[in-house]
Amino acid sequence: MKQLKTLGFTASLFLILTAQSWGASPFQVLPWNGSKAAISLTFDDGDPIHLDLAIPELDKRGLKGTFFLIAGKLDRQADWQKAAKEGHEIGNHSWDHKHLSEYGAGDFQKEVAASRQTLEKMTGKPVLAYAYPFFEKNAELETVVDQNAFIARGGYGNFIMKPDNDVDWDFIPCRTAMTSVDLETYQQWVDLALAQGGWSVFLIHGIEGTPWGFSPIPKKTYTGILDHLVLKKKEIWVASFGEIGAYWKAQKILEVVKPKQIGAAINWVWQKPAIFPTGVILKMRIDGAGIQASQGKQLLTPTTEGLYSISFDAGNLSVQNAPWKVSDLTSDLPPSPP
Repeated sequence: MKQLKTLGFTASLFLILTAQSWGASPFQVLPWNGSKAAISLTFDDGDPIHLDLAIPELDKRGLKGTFFLIAGKLDRQADWQKAAKEGHEIGNHSWDHKHLSEYGAGDFQKEVAASRQTLEKMTGKPVLAYAYPFFEKNAELETVVDQNAFIARGGYGNFIMKPDNDVDWDFIPCRTAMTSVDLETYQQWVDLALAQGGWSVFLIHGIEGTPWGFSPIPKKTYTGILDHLVLKKKEIWVASFGEIGAYWKAQKILEVVKPKQIGAAINWVWQKPAIFPTGVILKMRIDGAGIQASQGKQLLTPTTEGLYSISFDAGNLSVQNAPWKVSDLTSDLPPSPP
């Protein structure tokens, strides 16, 4: 997974290179599932207020969140099972939630791997996203996280990640909600992500009424954030941390694949990472009248806008009768990742 951290070929560069002959890319994965920007709401520590307030308010608005749970401190497991079944993401937030200085040799296997196994047993679903307690990590912990998660949320960094940014999949930054931050500021964070066309991740701990959650935000502030996201829903893809991260990572992988010409077909073949969600569908524009796109034996039907739904699980894409050549798509491209 580490080799994918800093993929040099980006969505913008892809457009520039293919525009040399065509003026606009004839082949493009649409960022953020076709939306202008993306927002993920994440919640840490398994606070009871998440079950009693956060999730019901999300459900009222048709939104989904990511809940990073501490496996060694699980309460109300039946309620968390229900949340997972209804489409909210359960993430791994370690076994004990301790500082790095408190761990001994070999402790990270329990903190990450055993925690993941416990959460997967509870939910009956893969748990493939991790969040570092206190935003702390070192090389040993990162190695174990790599073995158990395809993406991890950190803390500080570039809070608006644009499609053409290089990515550290082991430390996706987030904006942390605090009691002292007013609703207008959160709304501005959302609007800024939209204006810049990027993905922003929010981290929420406590909400008003919490029995013990860190830095609780007022209920009106929380519901105000959700209402603002609903207002922007036509322009912003609001989805779980893992769903948006998987789409973006799959896009990055596909964009560095060198197509090959076999007879009348132009073929792309890629390998899905060992630790990765299933069912990721990429929205792709493929220009050209009379072309035929397929994955294996499955013929793909475009929308009226010329968009195709590409299954990342399939690991292949074939385009026949294209009015452009492989050389138009591969000129000056970097090598495909091993």
